[in-house]
Amino acid sequence: MKAKAAFHVIAVIMMTLALPRAMAAETLTLKEALDRAAGESPRVMAREAAADASSKAVQEANAAFLPKLAVSETFMRTNDPVGVFSAKLDQAKFTAADFNLPQLNDPKSINNWTTRVELAVPAFHSGVDWAQRRAALEQNTSSEKLADFERSRVRFAVMKLYYTAVAMAEQRLAVNEGIRRLRALEGSYQLMEAPTSASTTSYLVAKSVRTGLDAEAVRLECRRKQALRDLNAVMGVEPDTELALTDPLPAVVLAQGSDVPAKSRADIEASAAGVRAAGAERDAAARRWGPDVDLFGAYNLYTGNFDGSNGSYEVGARLSWQVFDWGRQARTARSGAVLEQAQQMHRAAELSAAADLATAASNIRSCAERYRIVSQAVGTASEAVGQATTRYAEGTLPLMDYSQTIQNWVNMRQRLIENHLDFATAQAEYDFQRGAL
Repeated sequence: MKAKAAFHVIAVIMMTLALPRAMAAETLTLKEALDRAAGESPRVMAREAAADASSKAVQEANAAFLPKLAVSETFMRTNDPVGVFSAKLDQAKFTAADFNLPQLNDPKSINNWTTRVELAVPAFHSGVDWAQRRAALEQNTSSEKLADFERSRVRFAVMKLYYTAVAMAEQRLAVNEGIRRLRALEGSYQLMEAPTSASTTSYLVAKSVRTGLDAEAVRLECRRKQALRDLNAVMGVEPDTELALTDPLPAVVLAQGSDVPAKSRADIEASAAGVRAAGAERDAAARRWGPDVDLFGAYNLYTGNFDGSNGSYEVGARLSWQVFDWGRQARTARSGAVLEQAQQMHRAAELSAAADLATAASNIRSCAERYRIVSQAVGTASEAVGQATTRYAEGTLPLMDYSQTIQNWVNMRQRLIENHLDFATAQAEYDFQRGAL
């Protein structure tokens, strides 16, 4: 009695310890999974960070049109006659004695420390700044579109994994029903008082079928857990987080077609922006031959030994013209080749996307038709199980035939669920390919 009581206590303790883990399973709808992945997936966040970095590049390009303030410090010690003469004038220390010819020709060394504050305003840079700004804007557009595309890819991955986990659970239910029926058959054999050799053979066949279904149930559970771990990883949570999926597979719509209006996938739009950015870079390279005009104003403060100071201002315009540059032609040719590469890659991406969309539409129709055919087969298999149950109860159907009928029903149910999963995945891919996710 005490042993029995101790056993109950141990059982209660074990159930209590297991309870938090069982209760920790988080219910999750498909919409919640999609929203979480779109906002928390590391893949999406990485693309968003890249888009944010490209927006900073636009700010950098805009800075080319803004004034620039520079401060410089220059120290010089010289005995050069012209340098000494100029430094004394700068420091307002020039006297009549400095006109002495021997002193003019062979002056003593002098220190000159110059502090310069300069404000420069770009007036015209041959259109290079405008072209570079346009390139930065297009690159930013491309980065934002790639972030949108990654978000769509993540949503597509979530839908596939969610549907896979749901389908594996449904298949396991079908397999478990087959196992239950086969165990009942095994029990009926064991109740026989004097089984024949044929009955024993049928029993062994039924047992082997049931054992195979036991192994299939283990495989399906393994696949379900793997899909849940992958789903957690895509959503950006710990892989072993317990999930309880609440949404079923979507209904199979036989009339689904490819005539639904589609927009370009975000990666195609990103590729087009990349082509425009490459064109702007080529324009920037080609325009570097022109003149640059900058306006400036500066104030210079001079001191020799920090015992006095004097200042002067400068206001003017600076014209610079790079008449010849060995690298300009190479840079222009290189940017032209990059543009050609971007154009060809964009064309290839457009063709591939069009093919993917047509294939996805075709897959939906194919999956729907297969589902319709297998649904009929499942109905026939269910009818066969019903008749086999009646005949077995009447003693007119061998146990082995009954077990094989059950196995066929389980196989048809699994195939139906597989086709249902194929349809759900094809529908999600179709929405992904036409830019609807």
